[in-house]
Amino acid sequence: DWTRTARAVFPSASYVLFEPQGNLKAQAHRSLLSAPDVEWYTAAVSDRCGSGTFTLAKRSDSSSLSMPSDHPIAAGAIEVPLITLNQVAALRGCIPEMVKIDAEGHDLRVLEGASALLGKTDVFFVECAVCCPEFENTLVSVSGFMWEAGYGLAGLTSLLPSPATGELWLVEGAFVRQEALLAER
Repeated sequence: DWTRTARAVFPSASYVLFEPQGNLKAQAHRSLLSAPDVEWYTAAVSDRCGSGTFTLAKRSDSSSLSMPSDHPIAAGAIEVPLITLNQVAALRGCIPEMVKIDAEGHDLRVLEGASALLGKTDVFFVECAVCCPEFENTLVSVSGFMWEAGYGLAGLTSLLPSPATGELWLVEGAFVRQEALLAER
């Protein structure tokens, strides 16, 4: 859904999508997957290349590299290929202008594998935990990491409540290079 919306706003951009659950490709809309500006890879993005254990959740949008296999919502595990954003940029021969990361608690690891992009990519959208103690990618830790990398939090683009309690569970932060933020002032 995010890619379909982004394509409407940025119709001349290219999109590279990563999803470790190969079965979800069949659920993606055919028009999206057949578009010449969209590439789909069945792999997980992380801080290293190789393979890793991906814990499947009862809801596919909650599956993660960071979830232990004995977690109450776990429904199995699969081995998946791992790739870094550094490797993607090297293979494509370019640095993206925008990156969206939604890795269910593994987001800081994805950023650690993106050192070649930091300071060059204009905008990172990163999922951050608020009242979700099991995720290491808290809003504070991601904001600190991004600040040290030269980015400031420009806004929150998504607020997700906990399905169990209704308290603020996850947010998506839009992090913009600090010099761009300062130039606007």
